[in-house]
Amino acid sequence: MGLIGGIIGGIGNAVAGIVGGNATRKAANRNAKILQEMENRNKAWYEQDYYGNYLERADAKAAINQTRELLKERYKDAEGAAAVSGASEESLARQKAAANEVVADVTSNLAAAGENFKQQARENYQQSQDDINAKKMDINNQKAQATAQAASGLANAVGGLGDAVGGLGLDDKLSKLFKK
Repeated sequence: MGLIGGIIGGIGNAVAGIVGGNATRKAANRNAKILQEMENRNKAWYEQDYYGNYLERADAKAAINQTRELLKERYKDAEGAAAVSGASEESLARQKAAANEVVADVTSNLAAAGENFKQQARENYQQSQDDINAKKMDINNQKAQATAQAASGLANAVGGLGDAVGGLGLDDKLSKLFKK
């Protein structure tokens, strides 16, 4: 290969290495942006689930309201039966207290379910963060490979240029020049 061929080959290697490295780096940057958006959404979901009041959720409110309505109907039935049978006010008060206890138990059970829900939200968030961090490390590796690819292209170009110049037989002339 002559001098011109060596120079062209060297420039080609340099350009290929730089272009390939830049393309890889740009793709890695786009991926990093997508991961950042995922991380932001993940954090928003976590904060909503973890810091939200579980008893304010629609399903929890429905369970409490349904229990209250059911117990209210039973109390009305008991009042009617008490009026017919002549039951005392004390028995009605006991029944009302028992109904309030049931509502308190349902609320307590829902609060416990809320704690389990928060624990699951924490675990899901941590797993998602671990996955995102692993992907971020992959992107960092891609960027490092892109830099290595560009450097390799430049090194090949310099090596090709050196081979081309060496092929001219200038070694003896240059060594004599530098001996002086």
